[in-house]
Amino acid sequence: MRRWHYIVGGGLLGLVAAWGAWRGLAHLGAKAIAARLAANARIPREVRRWADVVAPAAIGFAPDDVGAERWAYTILGLFDRESDGDPAAHGDSGSAHGLGQVHDRWWPEFAALSEEEKHDPATNAWWTARILRGEWDHWTRQGYTGGALALALASYNAGRKNVRAALAAGLPSDTFTTGANYGDDVLARAAGYGMLDVA
Repeated sequence: MRRWHYIVGGGLLGLVAAWGAWRGLAHLGAKAIAARLAANARIPREVRRWADVVAPAAIGFAPDDVGAERWAYTILGLFDRESDGDPAAHGDSGSAHGLGQVHDRWWPEFAALSEEEKHDPATNAWWTARILRGEWDHWTRQGYTGGALALALASYNAGRKNVRAALAAGLPSDTFTTGANYGDDVLARAAGYGMLDVA
């Protein structure tokens, strides 16, 4: 995430002013991204309607190498794959919840939320973006700078252990994901929406 620094008299006052200015810019950026996503007819309506909650989550967690708008497209592609844009969706015998099908089993903090909170679109988008960023950070730290987004998506779905096993065997990272195509499919959806057109 880009951080904007302003010197306003120095000390705590300067820090507070810088934080306030950054938050203001982030809010304006989220509104602009949300407006572009909401107006994009290539994104299915059931998914596009969540642009207002996806944009701020994307700004909060997008790696600089990807950018907030591409991250938002990726999350929408993930929502399309996971739930068809249905915030009430349940999966995996009831342990996966909402738009991003976030799992109780793997995320204790998420599991502690109420059922209503788990299925709240903004909360679920925040968790989805946070988890995906964690997977991205893991793979880039391992030296996988090229293709890190595909790896992050594969491990979002199948877990790092399964992705590592696939790579160690010389197999595609998606080998043990649902349908053996999860990462590629989410990225194809995002590309179809216009992700690759974003500067």
